[in-house]
Amino acid sequence: MLLKRIITGIALFIIFGIGIINSGPVLILLVMLLSVLCLHEMHTIRGINLFSFGYFSSQLLTLFITVSTTLKPFEFIWKSPLLFLAMFTMTFICLIELFNKQTKKEKNSSYSLCINTAIINLTFPYTILIRNGDFGFESCLLLLCVISSVDSAAYFTGKLAGKTKLSSLSPKKTIEGIIGGISTGIIMGIVSIVILKLQFSVYFCLVMILVLIAPVGDLYESMLKRNFNLKNSSEILPGHGGIFDRFDSYIFCFPIFYYLTILLNAL
Repeated sequence: MLLKRIITGIALFIIFGIGIINSGPVLILLVMLLSVLCLHEMHTIRGINLFSFGYFSSQLLTLFITVSTTLKPFEFIWKSPLLFLAMFTMTFICLIELFNKQTKKEKNSSYSLCINTAIINLTFPYTILIRNGDFGFESCLLLLCVISSVDSAAYFTGKLAGKTKLSSLSPKKTIEGIIGGISTGIIMGIVSIVILKLQFSVYFCLVMILVLIAPVGDLYESMLKRNFNLKNSSEILPGHGGIFDRFDSYIFCFPIFYYLTILLNAL
């Protein structure tokens, strides 16, 4: 199982590394695939009928929104303060879900359909916006290295030295694992900033925020699976479970990284 996890992790890193390097259609296709699969798994977790009008509509909307990040007529939408407000609202709702013990658990509900669609479409498409911005390649690579490091180090540190449970939402996650993940993410971030020759004052602040946000996405998915009595979002990735299991740490990092980069570079 451990060997499968390592091999799968390396393969995913290489695949998305290639997407970042090539950018353009390759990255768009990868983000579309990632978004559609993650949304499918989220719908499955919450019991959305996979043959319903809502399911197919949400998937078509996801494909369209991902492509719209590169279309001139829709450029104003991605630069609109209203989009930031929508992303902020979605994040706030997710935090309420995460910390509220009375979180809705109804299967196949309109709320589940809407929140799943909002989470995917207000997070993953920002990958393309980051890549198309200033220092796009370096920024995406930094994101990938830092969050992958947080994820992997948290897992292995927890396995080797984890004793203190972090939360009832996920009994296997430990405080020791989180500390190991955050520490490793910071070190990897500093190394990446130096190698990629990024402005240290700006990107070190971003790294510090990223390592704190990444575990939130992981906890959010754990909360969903626990509420609906599932171990993994699917079994598509050997050693990891589902696509959402592997990329849950990224969901809040993409938009926050995008907006903070704009803010910090403007100061």
